[in-house]
Amino acid sequence: MNVFIDILIGLASNFLFLLLILIASYLIFNIKRRKKLYNFFNITTNHKLLIYISNLKILPGGSHGFDGKPRSFQGYSVTYWEYLKSEELKSIFYYPIPSFSEQPGILKKLLVADIQVLILPSPLQLEKIDLSSSIVTLGSPGYNLVSKYLEETLKSKARFEETNNAMKINDAPLDRDVSHGFLERIIDKKNKRSFFYAAGISEVGTIGSIHYLSANWEKLYKEYGKDKPFVLMLGFKNNNIEEPFIVYKI
Repeated sequence: MNVFIDILIGLASNFLFLLLILIASYLIFNIKRRKKLYNFFNITTNHKLLIYISNLKILPGGSHGFDGKPRSFQGYSVTYWEYLKSEELKSIFYYPIPSFSEQPGILKKLLVADIQVLILPSPLQLEKIDLSSSIVTLGSPGYNLVSKYLEETLKSKARFEETNNAMKINDAPLDRDVSHGFLERIIDKKNKRSFFYAAGISEVGTIGSIHYLSANWEKLYKEYGKDKPFVLMLGFKNNNIEEPFIVYKI
């Protein structure tokens, strides 16, 4: 009987030791990964990231219901897909609690975040832009004042022509392809922050570019590190944001 108990104690000790190794490995992996994530988005001075999305002004009769009929709604509104893809980007800053990740029900969804990620509609005045942290901005200057700030004040390499019907990166030819979008990172070393600009002529270009950022930030970190600016012109096969390709990059 004592031999059997000794065997059980030995097995339990080995299991506990293995479990501790797995937990330690998990924590080390996540700590290293999160350090890369924070470095890539330049989250150093405060634990906050701002995501600004397009802000549309709807005139009376300018909106349509699900039945296709004009409706009387008027006021400011954000775009559905930009918001969803911003939530997707926000989700990469969450991580599951290991002990709960395999549990059923609500415990399986228990997530932890140690930074504040805010999704905000574009402000209507430049002075309302919060410049206290790194920023991600979606959409063209026609609908997003933060994008205009990046183009006019920070002199982004990627920009739109005045009519918003074409994009341009430095001296490259105008790009009018509605299946294209660009992704740019601007580094502000003085204030220890970065600006990410994701936009396209169409919704596909904009949401495709922000989706590419969410899905490929580790790949981009490996290539550009934490302090090298970049611009990518992206294409999406058959307008499918899950099938991106790089048209060219700077």
